[in-house]
Amino acid sequence: MNKNLDLTPTQNTVLTLISNALFSAEKPIDKDADWSSVWREAYMQAVSLLAFSIVSADVLPENLLSEIRLQTRAMLSKNMLMNSAHARLHTMLINAAIPYTILKGYASGRYYPDYMLRAMGDIDFLIHREDIEKASELFISAGFEMSHENHDYHRVFVKDGVRYEMHIEPSGIPEGEAGELIRSYLDNTIELSQNIKTDFGEVTVPSVFHHGLIILMHTAHHMTGSGVGLRHLCDWAVFVNSLSDEEFCGLFEEKLKKAGLWRFACVLTQTVSDYLGCPEKKWVKESCDKLCREIIQDVFSAGNFGQKDEKRSQERLFISSGKSGDKKKSSFSQLISSMNKIVYQKWKAARKLKILLPIGWLFFGGRYIIRMLMGKRPKIHPLEARSEAIERMKVYDELKLFEKETGGD
Repeated sequence: MNKNLDLTPTQNTVLTLISNALFSAEKPIDKDADWSSVWREAYMQAVSLLAFSIVSADVLPENLLSEIRLQTRAMLSKNMLMNSAHARLHTMLINAAIPYTILKGYASGRYYPDYMLRAMGDIDFLIHREDIEKASELFISAGFEMSHENHDYHRVFVKDGVRYEMHIEPSGIPEGEAGELIRSYLDNTIELSQNIKTDFGEVTVPSVFHHGLIILMHTAHHMTGSGVGLRHLCDWAVFVNSLSDEEFCGLFEEKLKKAGLWRFACVLTQTVSDYLGCPEKKWVKESCDKLCREIIQDVFSAGNFGQKDEKRSQERLFISSGKSGDKKKSSFSQLISSMNKIVYQKWKAARKLKILLPIGWLFFGGRYIIRMLMGKRPKIHPLEARSEAIERMKVYDELKLFEKETGGD
């Protein structure tokens, strides 16, 4: 059965290129493809470097070839900058006796056939909570600018065009029992991390188990938010393929079942097997073709962090990913929860004085509307966003995120 019948020719070509680049799948490439559309799609999915690394120049129109070469050089230059920044970060923190580990970034890239082909964004790294002030002072004294985008679990610093997100815990940890369990799994992440040598210097990365758990939660977190791109699926595909069936099950099965992430791991793995050429894994025992098809369509609809659809940032206000511990919230209740979270992040006084919440709704909501009218923010389409969010939740509900599975004991 051809699982790609519901996808467009452009989408199929992008998937074929990724399959061949990551897993030497040797799938036939449509040389008459609309290469301009293929490039745009790959770019929006943050996989253009990877996908076009195997495209012969003689199949590309001359005007497009010039554009691709120009943008490819720029992306490779950025990747060199980011990988070099990883090594500088390592030196700075180790010299200051601040233990840390990289989250994603090179920790994900090292599983690729060529780590330079993985698009780099911000540099996310984890430190101990008790080191946050010491590390912040170190960054400021070294000439980094502290951003105002800070959240409860991370601070942002910028220097020389590179953003560094300093986390005290990875993103996507749910509330309630599942969250407590996941935090116990992650408690020794830094202690069990390892130093590895790169072409740019040393970098500290998480253990195999911690890296897998972190990127799995990261994918769930953004999929049920603004959306994930094919880069997230590629990160999971190359990671899961690096382990034998026995190794993966020994590390993950019991823990992920208890935390309610085993089904998601299985669905994600079947998806990358069906669409990205990743060899099938025996531990994925339940076939879920329809759900995998819906997941890949959701990925193509969103693009990397939802950049293909500006409504995604509004839809996520209505979506409960299970992180709240309450799977039965109405879309209206979820909207209130999302609005409260925004106020808490931007106005910490509201955490102690919840009577301030309605004021926060009016202030931050009004500020958004003003910026929208000035053309600085996307227009609001609440009814459409709610309708789309409800449809997306029908898919996400099937993933049973953070619901403990029977047999996890």
